[in-house]
Amino acid sequence: MSEAIRFDKVSYRYKGGQQLSFPDLTISKGETCLVIGESGVGKTTCLHLMAGLMKSDAGDVVINGTRINGLSQSAMDHFRGQNIGVIFQQNHFISSLNVIDNVLMSQYLGGVKRDEAFGLELLKRLGMSHKATKKTNALSQGERQRVSIARALAARPSIILADEPTSALDDSNTTEVFRLLKDQADFLGSSLVIVTHDTRLKDLIPHQIELKKA
Repeated sequence: MSEAIRFDKVSYRYKGGQQLSFPDLTISKGETCLVIGESGVGKTTCLHLMAGLMKSDAGDVVINGTRINGLSQSAMDHFRGQNIGVIFQQNHFISSLNVIDNVLMSQYLGGVKRDEAFGLELLKRLGMSHKATKKTNALSQGERQRVSIARALAARPSIILADEPTSALDDSNTTEVFRLLKDQADFLGSSLVIVTHDTRLKDLIPHQIELKKA
């Protein structure tokens, strides 16, 4: 299997002086990986480096064969839209838009032709097709999470990054959300990286990368 994500001697320093160094890692195309660690070890920073939302100070971050920390901001934005779907801890929906239009925003931002039928198919797979014309502020937290998954997948990314998707859930819902993510990643043939401190997921995902304090 070819690689989807590779870190090689990657580090990042915050303006306040804290420096984070990350282990070398390789995640194959189509693979599911858990990045785990206690608070403060740089899990979200790791995800943001993978997504190109932050740029490493040293080392190489390689996504689908492209060294993304060498890209300009505009080139990175385009590359992300074509390759990466991110599920953030906060949903960041556009409140004036309904559910399906929020889902399709990732197609617009990725420069992908609008495909409403595919967006509706994703909502159907996630049990949310009946909410397609509702406003997002009318949804429960669990429904909002499902919509955020659909939005991340709407541009058919080859890599899906999820930041703490289960940390606020009970055991049964933790398993359900993981299965939703895994099923949709398999549907697209995408790599799935879950970044979390939720140790319950360790029993579900064999490939694990643990971040530790220096």
